[in-house]
Amino acid sequence: MKNTVCLLPALLFVAGFFFCSDSPFDPSSDLGGPILSTIDSSITDFNKNFKSVRHSVHVQGTYSTLDSAQFPRSGHFRLQDSLRAGPWSGESARAYLKFAGDSLMSLLSDSSIVPAHVRLQLRYDSSFAIGTDSSLTVRLARAKSDSIVLTDAMIDSTITGHAAVDSATKCSFTFDSVQVYRIRDFLSRADNYTVSMKIDSVDTGGPVLFDTTYDTAYHDFGLALTCDTLIEFYSSSFPGKQPLLYFIYAVPDSSDTTGTVRITDTLVLVCNGSDYTVADTNAVLADALFMSSAATGRRAVMKLDLSPFWQDLIDSASALRFHNVLAADIDFALDSAEARASDVIDVYYDLFARADTAVDTSSMSKRRLSRSTDSLVPGFSIDSLNLQHINRLVDSQAPVGYLFLMIRKTNGSAKVLWHDTDSIFVRAVFSNPW
Repeated sequence: MKNTVCLLPALLFVAGFFFCSDSPFDPSSDLGGPILSTIDSSITDFNKNFKSVRHSVHVQGTYSTLDSAQFPRSGHFRLQDSLRAGPWSGESARAYLKFAGDSLMSLLSDSSIVPAHVRLQLRYDSSFAIGTDSSLTVRLARAKSDSIVLTDAMIDSTITGHAAVDSATKCSFTFDSVQVYRIRDFLSRADNYTVSMKIDSVDTGGPVLFDTTYDTAYHDFGLALTCDTLIEFYSSSFPGKQPLLYFIYAVPDSSDTTGTVRITDTLVLVCNGSDYTVADTNAVLADALFMSSAATGRRAVMKLDLSPFWQDLIDSASALRFHNVLAADIDFALDSAEARASDVIDVYYDLFARADTAVDTSSMSKRRLSRSTDSLVPGFSIDSLNLQHINRLVDSQAPVGYLFLMIRKTNGSAKVLWHDTDSIFVRAVFSNPW
């Protein structure tokens, strides 16, 4: 108990000094002595109770992989105020919009109605900067909930039409009556509607008669949007600015006795569901890169040979073994970083014993990268990472460690290409020998 009490002030000092700084070790020092030399020798014997090391660790490989969790880190974005469609930095977004099929079919099933055209209207903020030369592609898709990722199997045919920028905050996609009939044919398929039967008894005073009625309820339908440039627009979650589908048609004038006069009318469908997905334009190439991406949910992985590092826990001179890593950090750098419409990137990282470890960013270490305005050091940069949770590996002394680096999707379009290297320096302070 006496040894425990006298060591506590020193342990708190070292731990506090370490975790309150980005990198507590002097890069030019082999043992991190500048930190521990400040400990009062009358409080504790440094040589006996602490050991400082600086070890070059071999990097066995680097790569990136898509996070297996659907939420909240995959490339599927739902319940967002805005949607995205189009490419950005090796990634491509596809938006999904859902509309009421029953309302549209109630008109298309009426033979007296003559469709004119349909116009899809998208609204956006001027800061979204939609391009006037953007080429929008619209495809029919099956109805789905926003908890399900849109797949190619859900997409039907392409709807041809033309896109136009209506104003600084609106654009539209218009297609003619031929495409309208394609939507009708799509909704008329057996798997896109449900027929319910109702049987009512009719009292005629004699034998009981039965009247059978059939009611057809058409399912919702979706539109999948892609673009050759990145566009961003409001979703169904933003009141008053949801995507709208205008169905313009001609109907007989009820006041005309000749039956030849028609008037134009409009059915407006408000988007009742939306989401978007982001995928790599070349997944095979992305797998080989040491890269983290918020949009696709891609995490970077560095495989480290930790065997020599664990051997340093043994102090042959004193015949003791250290059982605690009081503090540790690792040299680290990036080659490039991008953040669309943001000056910060929040990186979540940690060291694990298995490559298939299921992780949660809420329990991982966090490092915020800020965009520098310095002309000599532009953009984002980093020089080290604190390995705050390395003690989780001390007991097992896993021969191989996997450093995960992730960016939460709240960063939107943010991506970091980390610096690849064959070896990396780990600096640490060991304590608790026995």
